[in-house]
Amino acid sequence: CPQLRTTKTINTSSTADYIKTCKIAEKNFVNCSTESIQMLFDKLNTGIPGLDTIKSFDPFLLNRIKITQGNSNAINLKVELSNVKIEGFGHTNVLESMVYPKDYSWKTIFMLPEMKLKGDYSLFGRILLIPLNGRGEVFLDAENMTVTMRTKTRLYSKGGYTFYNVTSTDVDFKLDGLRSYFSNLFNGQKQL
Repeated sequence: CPQLRTTKTINTSSTADYIKTCKIAEKNFVNCSTESIQMLFDKLNTGIPGLDTIKSFDPFLLNRIKITQGNSNAINLKVELSNVKIEGFGHTNVLESMVYPKDYSWKTIFMLPEMKLKGDYSLFGRILLIPLNGRGEVFLDAENMTVTMRTKTRLYSKGGYTFYNVTSTDVDFKLDGLRSYFSNLFNGQKQL
């Protein structure tokens, strides 16, 4: 008797309902790309099946962030944040998403009406003559934060396929308002 075989066909031409396909040669590409990135941000709020690295987008949880600023006479800071919780990405408004046809580098501009960050910090350094050394809790509240991300890429071929390699990312922030609190900023030195 013949063996019964079942096969599952996978349709690789279909895309997820939260990804809008845009063609870079079309004249309305920037609008289409902007809408597509907005749809992706919206879907990240509810979760993407199979994407286990980002379990929640709002709140967004990070184990550690390291920041090094300057190595000059005026500013020299080393900051480490841990147990970070960021709220506000759920209200992300994508303003523009451009992709450059030469190498598929891209620029995306988005706005967060409100962003709140909470976590633990350790800081070592100075601004001008003021030493800033301490560790404790940190709270940051930003209003109308506009973020511009520029990413450079390099295309390369291997095995008959073209691959996309991100070589650098530059991020600029503009804020209407920022409130911050650092507990124990001067290691308990009351005069500072």
